Amino acid sequence: MTANWTINRTTSPSSLVVSVAQAKSHLRLSPSDTTHDDQLQLLIEAATERLEQDLDRQIMTATYEQTQFDWNENDPLKGEVKLYKKAITNIQSVKYFDEDGVENTMASSGYIFDAGRGSLFVDPGEDWPTVEPNNPNAVKVTFSAGYGTDASCAPRTMKTAILLCVGKWFFDPAQEGSALHSQEVAYERLVSTLMRSSYP
Repeated sequence: MTANWTINRTTSPSSLVVSVAQAKSHLRLSPSDTTHDDQLQLLIEAATERLEQDLDRQIMTATYEQTQFDWNENDPLKGEVKLYKKAITNIQSVKYFDEDGVENTMASSGYIFDAGRGSLFVDPGEDWPTVEPNNPNAVKVTFSAGYGTDASCAPRTMKTAILLCVGKWFFDPAQEGSALHSQEVAYERLVSTLMRSSYP
């Protein structure tokens, strides 16, 4: 079945979740040794991407745009617009193309954002506006997600998971050895913990 929606990150975080200095400390490298700085930054970025994909969760604040054919009014939940990213903090805009193909912006009073579900609902007693048929981008929701713009806002458990990945990849770049298997196991256990619904 073809997905009814697409989602893209339109702005990226301005800083790393884990600093190069923190990675050096984790790896027991000298703070004054800059030999591996570029490699460490790349590994931190890759480990962050991996964790965000594994959790389907944004860590540092970024902006996303989700587009879809309609308001999901034929679904069992009758018009719940599910946003497919966790840790959403703000709905920036809800736009749609009307029957004439004209783009409109909904007033924020016309819908309700349920942060727990990560979904939009039309205001009780109202209906979603009619949208242009056969337009895959008829509905467009722009929102912010993440724990903050400063790395200090990121959960420590997530930072630990990133550092575990960095350590494994740094010492076993070809992924050929088994000596660091315990770090992968530890990473997977942290991911399982973070995926619990009770975790922030």
